[in-house]
Amino acid sequence: MATRFPAAAGTFYPSSPARLREAVSSLSNSNVPEDHALALIVPHAGLAYSGRVAGETYARTIVPSLVCLLATNHTGSGPPFSVWPDGSWETPAGAIPVDAGLTRALLSGCPGAQADTSAAMDEHSGEVQIPFILHRNPSARLAAVTVGAHLLPARERLSRLKAFGSALGRVLREAGEPVLCVASTDMSHVGASFSVDPPPGLTADAFARDQDQAALAPLLALDPDGLERIVRERGVTMCGWGPVVAVIAAALAQGAARAELVRYATSADATGDTGHVVGYAGVRIA
Repeated sequence: MATRFPAAAGTFYPSSPARLREAVSSLSNSNVPEDHALALIVPHAGLAYSGRVAGETYARTIVPSLVCLLATNHTGSGPPFSVWPDGSWETPAGAIPVDAGLTRALLSGCPGAQADTSAAMDEHSGEVQIPFILHRNPSARLAAVTVGAHLLPARERLSRLKAFGSALGRVLREAGEPVLCVASTDMSHVGASFSVDPPPGLTADAFARDQDQAALAPLLALDPDGLERIVRERGVTMCGWGPVVAVIAAALAQGAARAELVRYATSADATGDTGHVVGYAGVRIA
């Protein structure tokens, strides 16, 4: 059995169990009634930056006992569709067990899926979702996929992401219980440290917001082809567009009819720094 131990505790979120639970609870307050969803799209930066966006999106959602998480592969390790095979994921907020049945179904039913631990071992993008999931449902179980769109041949990326997502949707339909699918992504990254400069006359914050508005339009229209086209043609530095394309395809295969933007922010809202910015969006698909 494979146990994944925390790699981001103390950097992306507090390493103290009590402080982590308190932080997630405070970020998850919402006066809006919760409702069912097929999928969520949530950010994965440090809690101080994107936690409010993620927390509100989870707070608006009834989280069932089975969650399928599609994380972004930042490290380049592992195959393009890396499926954590078994065991559990540990966090200071508690452990979440890997669901053997859904994991087997993913491996047998989704093209390109491979059992692998290397892609997720040091990857923060999935890990930072676990405290929110456990806060909303302490008995939740997990199937975890780490998606590396950049590891796919460029000409095949869109078709393979959509094929994986459509197959995932069929697997989830046959799971025998409700499953919430979660795609983990940040939006635009703009600033010198990202090697992305805004056009003359625009701050990094203003440019990130413009880019993200363009990317969110097809996303909210549940148009994976349109999202890929905008990301490619405009050079939107959205790290997890691949998992998002797959999750949109999975939701459409389950009959999704609408998407709503719960909250959008940039890191400048937390730091005041408009010259070095990452965008964050929380989206519900139902």
